[in-house]
Amino acid sequence: MTAGPSRGYWAPIDDTLLGLTEDQQQLRETCHKFFVKELDEHAGVLDHTNTFDDLRPFWKKLGDMGLLGITCPAEYGGSEMTYSAFKKLPSRNFGYF
Repeated sequence: MTAGPSRGYWAPIDDTLLGLTEDQQQLRETCHKFFVKELDEHAGVLDHTNTFDDLRPFWKKLGDMGLLGITCPAEYGGSEMTYSAFKKLPSRNFGYF
């Protein structure tokens, strides 16, 4: 088992076909770049073992980017995204998972 990307290519995503707003498109693109940067080199091991030694720092980075609690009110540190808007961004649409 080797580390490294588990995918040989990235399929383009048609944001307009998905009905994403400009903000949602930017969020999807930001997340895609983040996942490629942070997870791509570990993808082979993750896919085969379902373990990730750097999971805690990874979740910290997600929090620093404001991606945790994305549907929570701003007063609690969330982004106030509605669940219906968030559902338009399933993990496959981030282009990584």
